[in-house]
Amino acid sequence: MKEIVESQKNAMGVLKGQINDLKETIVNLNKVIVGLVSEVKTTLKCDVTQGHFSTKYSNLFPVLSEGKLKEIEDEIDDETNFAMVSTIKSILSMGGLNKNLTNLLDIKLLLDFNVDGKQDKKRLLDFPKFVNAIYQSLKVDGLSKTKFLNNLRIPFRLNKNRYYKKKCLKRKAGTGKTFLNSEENSDSENIDHSFKNKRKIDNTFLTEEDSDSENVDPGIAE
Repeated sequence: MKEIVESQKNAMGVLKGQINDLKETIVNLNKVIVGLVSEVKTTLKCDVTQGHFSTKYSNLFPVLSEGKLKEIEDEIDDETNFAMVSTIKSILSMGGLNKNLTNLLDIKLLLDFNVDGKQDKKRLLDFPKFVNAIYQSLKVDGLSKTKFLNNLRIPFRLNKNRYYKKKCLKRKAGTGKTFLNSEENSDSENIDHSFKNKRKIDNTFLTEEDSDSENVDPGIAE
């Protein structure tokens, strides 16, 4: 009988030890769960905040004026930089800066600027946080800040040259149409129908040339 009681006491002691171990495990698991919940809440809050800023910032582009550019420069800080970089990266994702610089800076604003402020142009480097956001959105291994700034000058030339070529083609097309129309009106009584038809064909060609001017490869303006 005494042996039975002693055995039960030993079993109770083992059971209490197991219960204590289980309690400690539950306490530790609870701490882990609380930590994970806290991380999830922080992540969700961060995502919502960044999503808000991304939506907000996407509506700022293309920048239409120097004043708006200054507002963007003032807006960029440690809290908003990630969202600004993400927005710019999204804008530049199809074609990079060469094709999308005017989606960041409206062409009329772009014409007033260059990277260094040379030739009486305004200086983009006077907006260092904005320039750095562009750099971060394009940053890849091996792309130094110096190399980036050198590369940044190329899309400025490309987009300005593209604009002037379009403008030139449209002006030529418009001048050709005006000349042909005035000539037709003044000589309408003295020309036959076949000549009129030729004039119409020429005029149509000029219109097609005008509509296709956006597809002209401008090259790099030196």
